[in-house]
Amino acid sequence: MYERHHGDVWRYVTRRIVGSDVGDVVAEVFLVAWRRLNEVPTESALPWLYGVARLVLANEARGRRRWRELTLRVAAERDQAVVADHADEVISKCDVAVAFDQVPATDRECFGWSPGSV
Repeated sequence: MYERHHGDVWRYVTRRIVGSDVGDVVAEVFLVAWRRLNEVPTESALPWLYGVARLVLANEARGRRRWRELTLRVAAERDQAVVADHADEVISKCDVAVAFDQVPATDRECFGWSPGSV
């Protein structure tokens, strides 16, 4: 079936899309045929393969459309302001608290620091 109909399926797909995706679509058509070999009509395999190709092409078109929509959404999100992470501020406060803990108790009053004020 592959040897007999590969060229026909290739031409069918080529008339509907261009580029390197043609080989992928044709491969997917014959993969479906292999998986459903017992459902392929022996006397009219080519029309059945055309039907599978039509469905595979529709799936490819949906996938491309979703990819474009996702790309546009991501691009729109990128332009939005990024909210700063408060983790850096917390780390800075912890660093300051550790530094003040190393200051002798007699000198802490000079800095106006008491436990829990940071």
